[in-house]
Amino acid sequence: MFWPADDGVLVDRLSGLPVGGADIQVLARLDGAEKGVVGQTQDDGGFRFPDWWADSAPDPFYLRIASGRSDGFPVTMHGPFVQSQWSEGRKVEIDAFSLMTGRVTFEDGSAASDVVVGLQDWEAWVAPDELLADMDNARARLVKDVVGRHRGKRGATVTARTDYAGFFRIAGIPFAGQALLFPAGEAHAGADAKVELVRGLETTSDLEVRWTPRVSGLLIDEHGTPVPHQALTVSVERTQSADERPEAGMGLRVRGLGSSFLSEPDGSLTTTYNAAVVTDADGRFEIHMPHTAQVTILGQVDGFVRLSRTVEADGPLAHVDGLVIQLEPQPGPLRVQLVDEQGRALAGRPVRIMVPNATSAETYADRVTDANGWLDITDTHRDVIYSLSLPLVPETQDSRWLFASSALDDGMTILCEGM
Repeated sequence: MFWPADDGVLVDRLSGLPVGGADIQVLARLDGAEKGVVGQTQDDGGFRFPDWWADSAPDPFYLRIASGRSDGFPVTMHGPFVQSQWSEGRKVEIDAFSLMTGRVTFEDGSAASDVVVGLQDWEAWVAPDELLADMDNARARLVKDVVGRHRGKRGATVTARTDYAGFFRIAGIPFAGQALLFPAGEAHAGADAKVELVRGLETTSDLEVRWTPRVSGLLIDEHGTPVPHQALTVSVERTQSADERPEAGMGLRVRGLGSSFLSEPDGSLTTTYNAAVVTDADGRFEIHMPHTAQVTILGQVDGFVRLSRTVEADGPLAHVDGLVIQLEPQPGPLRVQLVDEQGRALAGRPVRIMVPNATSAETYADRVTDANGWLDITDTHRDVIYSLSLPLVPETQDSRWLFASSALDDGMTILCEGM
C-alpha cells in the first residue's frame, strides 16, 4: 500500500503562515478509535508520516491536530484524505492564528508612522471589593489605577510597527479572546484599546497616541570633549495628588523600562521610571520617558567622579533638551607613608588594602611601597576608613594589620609597630 514518503505542511488559513509545534495524529476513523502518532510540526510547518505506519495506513484517513501551546488553537479534525490523492508537501489549512489590523493617529487625526504597537493576551480580573475595603485609600488607589483593577491578568505579547500612513498588521497571533492593544514603544503613549480576537478572522481597532516627553543632551569631560559610547541611566520621578490619575501601566509594558510606585496615606502617588541610554559617537544621547517632572542623569565613568545631575522640567510632560552634562575628574591618588618604630621608611613592602563595605574594585587590592615607604591609594574610596595589612613579616611569618581609626589624609605617616 502506497504512503507518501514526504511530508505535508500545516499553515494558517487566514495568513498563510506556517504552524510550528503542533501535535498531529493519523486517525483511521473520525471517532479516533484507531490512531497513529505523527509527531510535531517543524518551525516551517512541515510534518512527516512515520515509516512504520506506511504498511498499514488507513484509506481514507483523518488528521487530528492540536496546538503545543497552552494558549493555542483548540483540537481540530481534518479529512477524510485519500492516499492516492495526497501529494508531496500538501498544505493543510487550519484556523490557528488571529489577525489584528488597524491605524494609529495623533490627537489631530494625522498619521502616526513608525509607532510600535503591542497586543497582549488579557484575562479580565476585578479586585474584590472586600480586598479593597481592607486597604487604606493610598493602597486601594495603587491597586485600581496602577496594578489595574479592571486591567486583568496579562499574558503573551506580540508587536508590530506602523507604516508611513499609520497602518499596522499583526499576523500569526497565537492567542484569541480578550486582548489589549496599546502603544508599546517608549516614544509614544496612549490609552489601551480592548479587543476581542477570533481565530481565522480579522479584528480591526484604531489607536490614538501622543509623543512622550524627550530627554536629550551632551556628555563632555572636564576639557569640553564629548564622551562617546558611554552608558547612562535616566531616572524620572513624579508625585501626583489623590485627585490626579496617574499614567499607569505604560512603564510596566515598555521593554527595558524599570518602574516603581510609592503610595502615601493621603492618597498621593509617586512614580519613578528608570531607563538606560548610551551616548553616540558625538557624545549625544536622547531618550523618551513617560514623564519628566524631575529628571536625574546617573553614570559612572572611569577616572571621573560618579555622575548625578538632577533637573526640573517646565512641566510633567515637557521636553528636556539641550542638557550639557560635564564630568568632574577624580582628584589625584592619596599617598601615605609607612615607617617603623624608629621612623625609618618601610621601602618595598607589600601591603594589602581592604576597604570595608566599599562597592568598587578597590575593595581588595595589593600594593608595594616605594623606595621611601610611600603607598599610593586611588581616590575611589577617599573619605572612607581603610585597613592596611603587611602580610608575612619574614621574622614572624605573621601578618600585621594596621587599622586606621579615621579616614586617611594625603601625606599621612603611619607607624608600623614591631617591624
